[in-house]
Amino acid sequence: MTGIVAVGSNDEIEAWHGGAHARYRWIGKLLLPGFNDAHVHFVDGGLALDTVQLNDATSADEFARRIAERAQGTTEGRVGFGR
Repeated sequence: MTGIVAVGSNDEIEAWHGGAHARYRWIGKLLLPGFNDAHVHFVDGGLALDTVQLNDATSADEFARRIAERAQGTTEGRVGFGR
């Protein structure tokens, strides 16, 4: 994962850098941090752990395979959820 860990003068960054990270010079350019909303609603988050994970399925066949796989271990009459 890439992220901005420090912003400052050349001397400030060199003192912190120590050679372990990539450095970029964006002089005269707009630099904004990314904003990440990392909260979760407790009940919805918990229920999501027991759903068929479909958001990264790369084809309709993969989508169907995952649902069928979950259905194999599901009691008849129970409702399944996907996400």
